[in-house]
Amino acid sequence: MTRGPEYQVWRFELETAPPGGFVRLEIAAGKFWFADARDATGALRADALLEIAWGEADDDYFPIKLGTVVTNRGGQKARVRWTVQAGVSAYLVIGDPALVEFQSPATASIVQGEQGSTIASTAVAAATTTTLLVAASGSRFAIEVANAGAVPVFIGGAGVTVAAGFPLDPGQRWRSTSFRGALYGIVAAGTADMRVIEETA
Repeated sequence: MTRGPEYQVWRFELETAPPGGFVRLEIAAGKFWFADARDATGALRADALLEIAWGEADDDYFPIKLGTVVTNRGGQKARVRWTVQAGVSAYLVIGDPALVEFQSPATASIVQGEQGSTIASTAVAAATTTTLLVAASGSRFAIEVANAGAVPVFIGGAGVTVAAGFPLDPGQRWRSTSFRGALYGIVAAGTADMRVIEETA
């Protein structure tokens, strides 16, 4: 722990469970900021997780992610615990809210998404019957679909229809970093040149 006139910095080594199941903090009230988490190489660990509670009940812990700011104005001292996270050091800053103002940084600066190592692009002709644009993939990190044709395409699941599908006009794109299922398309007339790019592990 590092102590200053207006704040304290607590460093927790998450690679081992806390002795006795939790760490009791010395300050009973104040602002708690999960300020940083690093691995042994110094790289940011945006997936690090702590749990914090006030009082003595075993079931009143709640999880806090990196960047979380919590204000405790009660009189009970806080407890912190965690599950083992190999090689991770976490830093919790605690200060008097009357003297110190904490602001969490923008999400984009603390969140690191998973990254794939393979990218593949394909061309598919969407027709007036349901057309598979891309098959399901459990190893997909991102997908982007572009309508390179001259007519609107309607995308969705296996049962997609012109009436209910999500419309992509010529030149428009659809992108997802979470969808891992199969994607289908259909047109009202003719065919449409669809381009698909997929990032996988």
